[in-house]
Amino acid sequence: MINVFFAAKPERWVEYETALKDALKAAGLTANLRTDFAPEEVDYIVYAPNSAVQDFTPYTRCKDGAEPLGWCREHVGTKP
Repeated sequence: MINVFFAAKPERWVEYETALKDALKAAGLTANLRTDFAPEEVDYIVYAPNSAVQDFTPYTRCKDGAEPLGWCREHVGTKP
């Protein structure tokens, strides 16, 4: 299972949680999507540029990051 860290303001989590979970499932990925990981546990980050996370250096295991709206459009086809 991969760990996907959603790093954005809490109101964005409410807006994107379902769409992101659906997109991960549709892609055939078993993922643990949450807002509270220790940096060393994170495989991927879905983030907003205005989130509290601005320094990605502690995320040593992280393979990639994406902005939520762009990710949803690419993987789901529409915004949530």
